[in-house]
Amino acid sequence: MKNCCPVPPLCTDYKLLFKVLENRLRKVMAEVIDQDQTEKVGTCILPALVTGGASDAGSQEGETSVRMTAWRVSMRRGGSPCGVEGLHAAWRVSMRPGGSPCGVEGLHAAWGVSMRPGGSTCGLEGLHVAWRVYMRPGGSPCSLGGLHAAWRVYMRPGGSTCGVEGLHAAWRVYMWRGGSPCGVEGLHAAWGVSMGCGGSPFVPQPISCLTRAADLKEDNLLVLCPAGCGQWRASVFGTGIYASVSSVCGAAIHRGVLGQGGGPVRLHRLQGRQRYVSSASNAVQSLPLAHWTASFSLSKPVPVPLELSSLPSTTALPAAQPECQVDVAVVMDSSQNMGQRRFNLQKNFLAKLVSVMKVGVSGPHVGVVQAGDSPTTELYLSNITQPKELLQHIKQLPQRGGRSNTGQAIVHAVETLFLPEQGSRRGHPRVLLVLVDGWPSDSLAAAATRARDDGVNLFLVTVAKATAQELHHVNDKDFIKKAVCRDNGFFSYHIPSWFSSTKHVKALSHRLCSLDSLICSKTCYNSVNLGFLIDGSSSVGDGNFRLVLDFLSSVAHSFDVSDLGARVGAVQFTYEQRLEFGMADHASQEGVADALRRISYMSGGTATGEAISYAAQHLFRRAGPGRNFLVVVTDGQSYDDVRGPAHIAHRQGISIFSVGVAWAPLDDLRAMASEPKERHTFFSREFSGLSDVVQPLVRGICQDFSDNN
Repeated sequence: MKNCCPVPPLCTDYKLLFKVLENRLRKVMAEVIDQDQTEKVGTCILPALVTGGASDAGSQEGETSVRMTAWRVSMRRGGSPCGVEGLHAAWRVSMRPGGSPCGVEGLHAAWGVSMRPGGSTCGLEGLHVAWRVYMRPGGSPCSLGGLHAAWRVYMRPGGSTCGVEGLHAAWRVYMWRGGSPCGVEGLHAAWGVSMGCGGSPFVPQPISCLTRAADLKEDNLLVLCPAGCGQWRASVFGTGIYASVSSVCGAAIHRGVLGQGGGPVRLHRLQGRQRYVSSASNAVQSLPLAHWTASFSLSKPVPVPLELSSLPSTTALPAAQPECQVDVAVVMDSSQNMGQRRFNLQKNFLAKLVSVMKVGVSGPHVGVVQAGDSPTTELYLSNITQPKELLQHIKQLPQRGGRSNTGQAIVHAVETLFLPEQGSRRGHPRVLLVLVDGWPSDSLAAAATRARDDGVNLFLVTVAKATAQELHHVNDKDFIKKAVCRDNGFFSYHIPSWFSSTKHVKALSHRLCSLDSLICSKTCYNSVNLGFLIDGSSSVGDGNFRLVLDFLSSVAHSFDVSDLGARVGAVQFTYEQRLEFGMADHASQEGVADALRRISYMSGGTATGEAISYAAQHLFRRAGPGRNFLVVVTDGQSYDDVRGPAHIAHRQGISIFSVGVAWAPLDDLRAMASEPKERHTFFSREFSGLSDVVQPLVRGICQDFSDNN
């Protein structure tokens, strides 16, 4: 007689039991049906009866009753010789699974759940393979879950032996033989479905839509959110970085790392902070919070790498344009006046634009804000860097409606999108592309100034113009000139109609990627060369000298000091001069602050004129009108002429701000300062009052920079 379901190797006690039950089965069935039908019964229900026989082997009468019950329920004369549905039902009703060393209960459940009526030999082999690989003596529920999952994912019942090979391949690649009792951790990592077995960093922990980060104990935790969490009114506090009392799944949807279909997300623990900012994003409105003791951020889990394959990847990113490494925030017009049809055309235009620009990990990054009654963040710069996902996200954007408050949306985009924690990359130009259908409902002037001050290149794309009859509705007819980075024609672009908008994509993308023309990326905060000329004469005294260094440290802290940004150098003078550190010596605010603290007090006379000449020669080696600034701090009369050296420095493109303290004569201060004198001259009667000069001095430097650039 053929045995169609091989007995697992671990079940050595079943070999003898198999023969005993086989003989008894033939005798019992012969009394009920013809011999030819008995052969069919033995072929199909024997594996299940073998499994059940373990608990009732001691009583022949009980065995006979059970077999008869199973036969009467399962089989029909002339029916399918391999039907197991009835047998499974009879098993549950009649049999008492008997906890053998090989896990009878687990095998029975596997048979009932995994096998289909008419299951082919391939199906049986697959079941046997799954049982042999995953089940352990005693058949724990964890192992059983792995068996079922493996069967559902990899096996094709009734198919070829390819299903079994697939399971074997997964085992060879991912599993650790002799591993943990869970036995499915590695396989789970391959196909990303939770088995409910803890202890593996690849296994997401299932949570509910309302589970808070404070309810979870582990750090860097991978969790599995259910579908439909966007329909719950889950509390979310913050934007990008969330208070730990927030719903994890709600925050994940708000952040853009989770869709309505649910899925895995990774939670990163952070320290508590002040002022969690509210915002609306992905149909989730987060709330503000003044302070909380712990925070968290979220990211998409990194897929577990498979074995190397020669097959091409279907998700490979197109090569990004090396000359177009910019961060682009897009303000879409979501006003009610757009109408659904034109809004869809606007989405098509944006999708075409990001495709042409070749958004990618090393190329442009894109964030999206919609302008309506209030701005809505739809996408942060760090959310999506794969083109296919980005295009799908744009396609699904809903129209928010309301008025076209574009100015509010510009400020919102500048304040929330161009942040390091939201994906803004250091050294990459910042571009704000503003799409306006007709004209905005609010003023753009103040918002555009804010963008320029933050080094954002604002491009304004207007589609359709107000007709003669509509002009009286336009609040500011010069809104284009006031909004753009520079009113030179480069930063403004007009499209006659949304229906022809895709024809303009290539020309616009070329402008957005013209890095040399993005002049608003350079601000005083990230572009100046700032020199400090420090009076170290005896009249200052060591204590007051430290106050001067604190003052200069505060000034330097206002600028973005880096290799590519602002640079700071310092010279101390008496009758002599000493270069304390040069412009290229320190590439961070912390480095400059530490270097200032380490300056030792010289003490001596005062020769400010010679010191100006020395600083012009040793600090400012790079020419750049409007970018070189010298701050002279002195407390007294100079023993030499200051007018001549200061005049030469001015001609070299160095702007001088003079800061006098105590007995410093006003005539000398004004003689050194650049024009206009009133804006470049500061005075404090006490050294302790220098702190009040910091902000006026920084504003003066930035005004000079703007006027000359």
